[in-house]
Amino acid sequence: MEEEDIGAIDNGVAWHYSKIAALKAKRNSLAPISSLPNELLSRILTIYAVESDSLFDLKWTKIMYVCRHWHALALAAQPLWAFISLDRNGISRVLRQISHSGVSPLTIQIAHLVFDIAFYIGIILTESERIYSLEVAGEAQHVYDFIGRIQNHSLPILSSLILDLSYKREELPDGFVQALPYIIFDGRLRSLRELSLKAVAFPWRLVSNLEVLCMTDSLDSSSSTPSTLGDLLSVLESCPQLHTLKLDSVIPTPIPDMHCSPVDLPFLAVLHLRGSIPFCTALLNHILLPATSTLEVIPFGVCVGADIKSILIPIRKHIRAPGAPRTSLLEIDSHKLGADRYSHYTISFFTKTTLTHTNPPLSINCHPATENAVRQLLSKVIKTVPFEAITHLDLCLAMEAGEVTWKMMLKLLPALQMVYLQANTGGINFVRVLTQMETTARKSTPHLRCLHIRFFRPWQGNDRVSELLEPLEEYFRIRRVNANVLQTVEFMDRDGLLSNHKGSLERLFHMMCGAGTIIRDGQEFDPVKAMELRTMAEEEQKMLLGELGEIPQLQSQE
Repeated sequence: MEEEDIGAIDNGVAWHYSKIAALKAKRNSLAPISSLPNELLSRILTIYAVESDSLFDLKWTKIMYVCRHWHALALAAQPLWAFISLDRNGISRVLRQISHSGVSPLTIQIAHLVFDIAFYIGIILTESERIYSLEVAGEAQHVYDFIGRIQNHSLPILSSLILDLSYKREELPDGFVQALPYIIFDGRLRSLRELSLKAVAFPWRLVSNLEVLCMTDSLDSSSSTPSTLGDLLSVLESCPQLHTLKLDSVIPTPIPDMHCSPVDLPFLAVLHLRGSIPFCTALLNHILLPATSTLEVIPFGVCVGADIKSILIPIRKHIRAPGAPRTSLLEIDSHKLGADRYSHYTISFFTKTTLTHTNPPLSINCHPATENAVRQLLSKVIKTVPFEAITHLDLCLAMEAGEVTWKMMLKLLPALQMVYLQANTGGINFVRVLTQMETTARKSTPHLRCLHIRFFRPWQGNDRVSELLEPLEEYFRIRRVNANVLQTVEFMDRDGLLSNHKGSLERLFHMMCGAGTIIRDGQEFDPVKAMELRTMAEEEQKMLLGELGEIPQLQSQE
């Protein structure tokens, strides 16, 4: 009898489970996303995979486990399976990706080609006719072995070829020819539109119709003599559709009196130059750019203002041309190797004025040896652009600049309204300069409206919060006396360093006179309002406790 009861109970449980599963399925079918057509769901899946940057690591595939329908959609999304990284995925996953990708063009990425994964190459090359993009880097010897194998295969749709042979280049045998074979470029790569090479020579005269060209230490293997400016311009002339050009140490120092015809690149959007001063100057003088092109120039040996003069002449013509983007933010990024020289000193101009700015229309790097040289370079570069339009200044990465430098720069920026700072030596010196220049006697200094200050806990040593707040309070006091308080002061304090300086923050608040706002980590800082809210909360708590009859007990305990 008991066994029959247990069996009946089990049957009832199974029936209820099946009923619950049916109800869940019905509920899922009524969800709004389930009513979308498969084409739109596939589009959403593609956007998710791209925006999450998970094409190569396959993290987007976790969405397959939501339901069977989505699992089927993911398997049917063949183009998403075509992004194959031999560094991340094992051989079984690579084979599965090739199978799931169907006939979609393949994008292959090998970031660290070593002997352990060299046997993967045969698997990839069996699909050579489907390879659309190929990026290979790693030990130079293994990359050359790979190049020797691909020259025996057809690559009819290869559009992008990126090769980096700089790693362990010195271990190649003596007399080894460090160049790409002619046969690769002799009509075999007819669809090639992007070529990026590092530490390997190639036949310059055999490339044409490129849209992206990046050359780093890539000499011309089709000539036994050193390449000249004319040879390089011939390559550019054969690629009139170029929209990205990056050249790094590709030719020796050009002869100053060499006469070459300029090359017109009407579609060029990005120009990156890194090399000697004559090299950068010659390229800037011989490439006709659209006014909207962005420039990144990294010349070697720029230590004083006189060194950069020849480079700034063509840059000034470009940045002030009709139709050029209007730059409103100046950023300085610097770091010292020691007491003598900067490892880099980058001056960039941006169109966007937010703290997260990218893609500067103009960026110039130099290596000044002294603070006087810094001032020379800053003065010349700032005067190159329409400096009267600069309203924002980002000094968060300007680590060690002195007060004299900041005072000179403030005089060059009459329209300055907002400054981004950080609690480092450069930021502290800048606040001190503001305090010195904001007096009733001098009216020519720019009247800032906003300050944005970031505080970070340093890796070593003590934080610099007190060193910055002390001159900042004095600056606030002077602005209050002048009846010209700041409009907004924003503190970013993710590490909570300002928690130990509440007295200073309250003094800053009272000196704003109610005419300005202090924001701390995205929220308005108002100690008066905070006190009122605390008082109201305490009164409400007492009322609630009184209703519960606990107030007399608390009073008796007292």
